[in-house]
Amino acid sequence: MRSLAIPSALSLVLAFGAVGAGRGTGPRTHAVEIRGLAFAPAALDIAVGDTVVFTNHDLVPHTVTESDEAPDRARERFDSGSLSRGAETRFIADEPGEVTFFCAYHPSMTGVIRPR
Repeated sequence: MRSLAIPSALSLVLAFGAVGAGRGTGPRTHAVEIRGLAFAPAALDIAVGDTVVFTNHDLVPHTVTESDEAPDRARERFDSGSLSRGAETRFIADEPGEVTFFCAYHPSMTGVIRPR
């Protein structure tokens, strides 16, 4: 009888594993580090609904400020405000397209998020 229980339990595990295999396709969270006066990664392809968390690891403050290149967008322009060392901000991609951003204190720091 024991030898039958093991294959049955194994069958249940395999069956539930197959059913749950499609899960995990919901919104994801991505990390962008601000370090060494740069965004890393500076370019990020994500899905609509995903969240991007920006964390400042530098000693100096930074911002994550959306460029004015998309005046026809339906949402407000994203601006984190000043982020001191260790502070973070979140951006949720609510529509497809391209979101370019920069640091208002250090305009040479730039990046792009491409929600699809």
